[in-house]
Amino acid sequence: MSDDRLIEDPKDWSPQYCCDEAFVPASPETVFDALLDIGRWNDWWETMRFAYAGTGPMRTGDRVTFDGAVIKWTVEVVSIDRPRAIRFRYVEGALVGDTEWRVTPAPGGCRAAYIYHGVCACEDRAASTFGRFGTELHSMVMQADALDGLARLTTGQRLDAAWRQSVRDKVAAGRAALVLLREQA
Repeated sequence: MSDDRLIEDPKDWSPQYCCDEAFVPASPETVFDALLDIGRWNDWWETMRFAYAGTGPMRTGDRVTFDGAVIKWTVEVVSIDRPRAIRFRYVEGALVGDTEWRVTPAPGGCRAAYIYHGVCACEDRAASTFGRFGTELHSMVMQADALDGLARLTTGQRLDAAWRQSVRDKVAAGRAALVLLREQA
């Protein structure tokens, strides 16, 4: 099925909520430092591109452009509670709403979570994706890509071409499975 089919699906403009998390076998401080280093997000988050005008670690008030190839939005850093949370507000573009990265200590490392606290679509393409998949597509991509990449980065594993291809393959397979599931419903 082509991506064009998503445009034909019902649109969902309502707030979306989800919490995508994974265990990371690294200290909360190490993971938090990686999250603050926005200049390196392009190294470990394969399906997104990030544009950051600042230098050094992100700070409250900074803005970052998230580019998911099909949709784009701007994020403002609302607060930083080291080493527990970085809160964001999606302020313009395809999505608006509040999100955060949360880091919680756990035996042998920590849990890293990306949380939607009510994200709304502002463009047809984003609303169509939510209408078709809710947050399931987002959650699948977060697990296969961002959370895995963050764990790999913070534990010194390779983020090479083979890893990047495996992320693209997992995301394509996961998306195809969700499309098939929706067609059977």
